[in-house]
Amino acid sequence: MDNVNNKIVAKINLHGTLVLTSKDGQISDADVFIQSLKTQGLLSQTIAVVWVPTQLVLFTSVFVPGKRRADWLAALPFSLEESLSEPVENFHIVSLDRSKQGNVSAGLVEHSLMQKWIKVLENHGLEHVALIADCFSLPVAPQDSLQEKAVWSVYSDDQLRIVRKDKYSGFSSSPEWLVEIRGLTRQGKENQLPELHEIAQLYDSSIQTLNMLSGYNLRTGDYISVSEGSSILQRWKWHLVVLFLILTSFLTHTAIETQRLQTQTDNYQTETKTLFNNLFPDVKKIITRFQVISAI
Repeated sequence: MDNVNNKIVAKINLHGTLVLTSKDGQISDADVFIQSLKTQGLLSQTIAVVWVPTQLVLFTSVFVPGKRRADWLAALPFSLEESLSEPVENFHIVSLDRSKQGNVSAGLVEHSLMQKWIKVLENHGLEHVALIADCFSLPVAPQDSLQEKAVWSVYSDDQLRIVRKDKYSGFSSSPEWLVEIRGLTRQGKENQLPELHEIAQLYDSSIQTLNMLSGYNLRTGDYISVSEGSSILQRWKWHLVVLFLILTSFLTHTAIETQRLQTQTDNYQTETKTLFNNLFPDVKKIITRFQVISAI
């Protein structure tokens, strides 16, 4: 997985600014570039993911009771409440995974931040994209089943160290963090530390990346993307079409049957009147239906 295609990497930095990077470096005018992709019909394929700072996402794991998905999802905020320093209502909670033992891996982002990020996307015409923490732009480090030591993936640049600890968590830190880790290793304390697997390239923002990492998308619930909303509509479209056809068929059948019964009624009344006139030629007016039946 280290051989990652280097296309366009789109991310929102700590200052809330959208930054686009290609293999040639940062793209100076993001809006012009996005408009060019849109004109060529390549936008949704090229930029399907925008990475957000892992520093602003809280990853945690907590036991949540409940057998049905709806039950444990409803209980998740209450299970998280005790471990948070702020009211749980302040956070957008995304369930990433639940183990067989009932432990839920979750990502939490403040609602104010989610709203800010969504606004950035809207300002740049990227309403369709997924938002994923940038620690997941690194692959999970290969683990040696014979050793107990954890292996973490690490990406380094001049300003930041991004770390992916495992499948559902990671963190970011200053460059000094990696220097301290290496210093402890030189002091013979490497057995107390995870093994670091350095990554040269991050995943790009393409649709292929989204297909691989869709389960990490922070845009759930009230923050669902336009494209996901459309895909849900697409999934239900044919069900709605079939339901409409069934309803139309039922109403048509009902109308035809009503017309048939009305015709039968009219024919019966005509035949009754004819029969009455034949039996009572001197009577000019039918008094009641009972009279006809009695006469017969």
